[in-house]
Amino acid sequence: MDDLKDDFHVRAVNLYGYGNTPRWPSDTPQSLDDQARLVEIALPTNADTICLVGHSFGGSVAMKLAARLSGRATKLVLLETNPFYLLEQSGRADAFAEAMDLRNCVKKFGSLGEWATAAEQFADYWGGAGSWQNMSAERRNAFVEALKPNYFEWDAVTDETTPVEQWARLLPRSTLLVSDPNTVLPIREITAILRRACPMWTYKEIAGDGHMAPLTRPDLVNPLVGSFLRLHQGNHRASQPKVLGHLARLAAWARRWPRLTLPKRNSGGRDVAAQCVVYRRVGRRARRQAARPPYLRRTGRPVSRPLGQGGGACGPLLSSCGTAASGSLVEPGIQCGYHGLVFDTIGRCVAIPGQKLIPQDAQVRSYQTVEKDQLVWVWMGDPALADPTKIVDFPYHNDPAHWPDKHAVYPITGNYMLMASTPVCRRPTRRAAE
Repeated sequence: MDDLKDDFHVRAVNLYGYGNTPRWPSDTPQSLDDQARLVEIALPTNADTICLVGHSFGGSVAMKLAARLSGRATKLVLLETNPFYLLEQSGRADAFAEAMDLRNCVKKFGSLGEWATAAEQFADYWGGAGSWQNMSAERRNAFVEALKPNYFEWDAVTDETTPVEQWARLLPRSTLLVSDPNTVLPIREITAILRRACPMWTYKEIAGDGHMAPLTRPDLVNPLVGSFLRLHQGNHRASQPKVLGHLARLAAWARRWPRLTLPKRNSGGRDVAAQCVVYRRVGRRARRQAARPPYLRRTGRPVSRPLGQGGGACGPLLSSCGTAASGSLVEPGIQCGYHGLVFDTIGRCVAIPGQKLIPQDAQVRSYQTVEKDQLVWVWMGDPALADPTKIVDFPYHNDPAHWPDKHAVYPITGNYMLMASTPVCRRPTRRAAE
């Protein structure tokens, strides 16, 4: 805190059962939302932007609070965060079982009042074998008292249900996750899950000091946290690229239609919804397009728009490969016609031809979408700032009786065979296929 007080108004909040904060009632299961509301009360109401830092269980609480604060939480630092329920959701059975063994130990001996036994196993698990034996008697007594609130915290991190995909949408893009590559298995697996679902975050490793590094090695952790929080301080969107001319042209066009509403252009650049594609196609072209998603380039980024089952939920993906952006729709999502990789609607690679092992980093960024008036709008900026109510109205796109030209097909004759590509090495180009 001393390292940050010159640049920030710092508040350290005691969770339930710590310091002067009341104990959690023993007859009520605790949730992350309960702890997040407690911390939220301590925040100043006039603070426009808030940075959150949390270690271990505090990291899980910080995640929940950041989601509750929406756009007010501009930066998030997670130090070996422990949302253990994600292990079960993601099928990490061994890691989840290991975490549950520790939970059962705390619950069992805590309910019996044998807190010293629970504390010994807890200390040795997180700090390494012999950690309990190396403590002085005074330190052991303090450790036992500090462990008692943990009895209820296990309910919060095992009963939570928020999917990791939702965390990717709700939490700030400016999130730092710090971990030790040799830490305990559950934390390693949680880090891998978050890294895969949130590739836009910043990830740092501090090797050799384990889960308790924020307490045992503040000389390493504090500078890392401080430099991240100070980066672009006062302008948390400074590093985002500017919107290209398409949205400016769209705004100018919309101003000629008094009945249409257009939100003010956000100074943050990408924090504006971009019009992407007419949702409904008709005639033969509709049947052709059903098997191939449109390839879009908005705000200077190539984006593909794979559709969910039955043309439902959309999951636009940032593409680093042109053939993937104009790939084919398959059961899990979209398949690159050149490399054969399959990505689901949140950008995770779910299939690679010729191999079963899929690297955790095989992922592209996905974006939130809203379908309105038969148009699909893609939010290219911070997911927490997305507001569907500010999307421009295009009522005539949903009124074929009065605007038939918006729903017609205009065939253009031409010798498209000149653009054909041999199918031996790769699939045909979009134009040749049509």
